[in-house]
Amino acid sequence: MTQGRPHTLTAGAGLEAAEGVAALAFGVFVGWESLFGEPYDTASAVGVTLLAFLAGAGMLVVARGLFRMRRWGRAPAVVTQLFGLFIAWNLIQSDQLVYGVPLAVCAVAAVVLLLSRPSTEALQ
Repeated sequence: MTQGRPHTLTAGAGLEAAEGVAALAFGVFVGWESLFGEPYDTASAVGVTLLAFLAGAGMLVVARGLFRMRRWGRAPAVVTQLFGLFIAWNLIQSDQLVYGVPLAVCAVAAVVLLLSRPSTEALQ
């Protein structure tokens, strides 16, 4: 343990943070493409960019809360992982296994880590 924080909670917070950074990077990519590329629908591209930025920033806030052992951080982290599983399932169904499989593995691992006994005891 690190300062009373179990490794399961640290790892879960790390996965949440990594997914938050990935969401921010996706937002930058879509924003760049909408500004300098030729998006099919500019309004949708701007909307996706804003949602990716909000989601990424929110996930980083939640990861910070988990790292600081705040009880409120676990519920939104589990919810974001459930959304991640939904997105992963759709990616896998559309034959984008390179993106879908790692996202699914990461989401399942994060849920297991965050709901494990050491994490639960540390957040009580």
